[in-house]
Amino acid sequence: MRLYYILKNLFSFSIFILIVNSISKIILTNSLQTKTKLKTFLEKINSENYLKIKKFKLEKKKSNLNKFSRYKYKSKILSHSYVDDWTNYQAFSNLLIFQCKYKNDFALTWDDGPHDNVTNSILDILKIKNVTSTFFFLAERLENETQAIAARRVYQEGHQIGSHSYNHPNLTITVSENKNCTELKHQIFDSDRIFRDKIGVSPKFFRPPFGDITQEIAITLKNWGYYIVLWNLDTKDWYWEGLEKLNIVKSYNDELKNPDPDYKMKDSYISLQHEHSMSIEGTIERYSYIIDLIREKGFNLVSMAECVGRPDDKYFEEIDYENKQFFFDD
Repeated sequence: MRLYYILKNLFSFSIFILIVNSISKIILTNSLQTKTKLKTFLEKINSENYLKIKKFKLEKKKSNLNKFSRYKYKSKILSHSYVDDWTNYQAFSNLLIFQCKYKNDFALTWDDGPHDNVTNSILDILKIKNVTSTFFFLAERLENETQAIAARRVYQEGHQIGSHSYNHPNLTITVSENKNCTELKHQIFDSDRIFRDKIGVSPKFFRPPFGDITQEIAITLKNWGYYIVLWNLDTKDWYWEGLEKLNIVKSYNDELKNPDPDYKMKDSYISLQHEHSMSIEGTIERYSYIIDLIREKGFNLVSMAECVGRPDDKYFEEIDYENKQFFFDD
């Protein structure tokens, strides 16, 4: 009888061991399959995106070396980790323009155009609301005649045109790090030739791509007679939250209805919008509300030339492209 129970227990234990082993094999097999699938997926991601991400991070790191001008001062709608220091603003405001000269002036500015349908939609609402604005164009886009027609309408309707370079490079890398005077001349002077040929003006107001500029480029351009324009209200219309773009109306509401009491650059504004980030649908309704809100808060809508207190100093009469001094460190 005792032998029977011993054999029964051994049999039960053997069955238990077999079950445990079977489960372990199943788990191990699934785990290996999962790891293999995960490894394959990661390799695919790496092959497609890793180099791009690494290059982007490297460029961002480089652009922060010896940096003079990521001085985009943070308001409530910004989440950037740029310098937000009143002392820096006071130190560099003689070179870079972050806000208007006079209290209650508000300059609406648009980058990266012209984009003919978008540009024309913006012009339609500005005309309805009797607003003067400033457009910082990429000269490369003006080489397309359809875009040039839209740009000429901007000028003909009394808006200011500024330069945003030829093709939107990061000048802190393409120019400063390589001490590349030829590249700077290309981005500034070749652009000017296109502006003069396609529109008939040579803009004095320049906005550096990405808002990035080094001290040496800023000094060089100022000595050439340029106004270097940044902003103090970033609408973040270029920013995506998940699959949805940030609501630009919300950006204006957050800034103008709930201003930061400790924010010292709030008595005048230069706001940043991007034509390439806009959809035509809803432009009139959206900006009708925004313009009404700006005026409701007591601001006067002005061009950039009016913003700096020089309303008649928008364009060069002529430019000497040859005899220009560069201020690069040895």
